[in-house]
Amino acid sequence: MSVRRSDLWGSGSTGLLIHTAPRQAIPGGPKALAAQTRKASRAHIETLAVCSPGPGALLAEGERLEVLSAYQYVLTFLFMGPFFSLLLLFLLCTPLWCFSVLYLVCLFLDRDTPHQGGGRSEWIRNWTVWKHLRDYYPIRLVETVELAPDPNYGLVSHPRGIMIIGTFCNFSTESTGFSRQFHGLRPSTTALF
Repeated sequence: MSVRRSDLWGSGSTGLLIHTAPRQAIPGGPKALAAQTRKASRAHIETLAVCSPGPGALLAEGERLEVLSAYQYVLTFLFMGPFFSLLLLFLLCTPLWCFSVLYLVCLFLDRDTPHQGGGRSEWIRNWTVWKHLRDYYPIRLVETVELAPDPNYGLVSHPRGIMIIGTFCNFSTESTGFSRQFHGLRPSTTALF
């Protein structure tokens, strides 16, 4: 069986096309074929056992940081909102209620920020943790068209799932160098659920 890349859908889209070779007579019949298959399977399993690291194998420093950044993103995505909402309610019922009230006052005073372009932080956009997240999921930003900085653009991403890691790394952070590739454009990300 041979696998080759070919142009399946026309201009520019690529995919995999699988070709099978015509059947040939096996010398020795079906029993010889079964023996060859068992022998090849044993060799493949032995190769996997030699090549794959065991459960106690240590990751390199860069790989550990990549895994930790992926865990940080997932755990933040899943638990940060509910945790801090419950903490806010809990603190209202303790002698530290003033922190919750102070936060709610700041939230009220900041209510128009989303309508004025958001509270963008270049410091957070340039954190190193985003570069490790980019390397964990091999994410790249490829410029295919030169975009003028004057008009507004609507870039639409249709991810499979709710954790838009590729869109987040490319447009919400500087891990892939958006500002260097698209001078003068200021990306803002939103998600529809």
